[in-house]
Amino acid sequence: MAQGEACAICRERFGQTPRIDHDHETDEVRGLLCHRCNVALGLLRDDRRVIEAAAHYLGVDLWEPGEPEDAEIVELPERDEVA
Repeated sequence: MAQGEACAICRERFGQTPRIDHDHETDEVRGLLCHRCNVALGLLRDDRRVIEAAAHYLGVDLWEPGEPEDAEIVELPERDEVA
């Protein structure tokens, strides 16, 4: 795993011991994370749908021009429709 001395998500250099992130279903190691990003993934239940909804809530476009054409784009409800 060649990600250098930085978190795989936020790219900040590690100030503390990095956390080893893994897929809880397969136990496959995904990368090294800082404490904050590791906790954030846990709080978002490692659920892509929840993570995408959080990005949508923040007004972030998840797909940039040039993304793979076969990328799955999930339609999300408008902010005021989310319970």
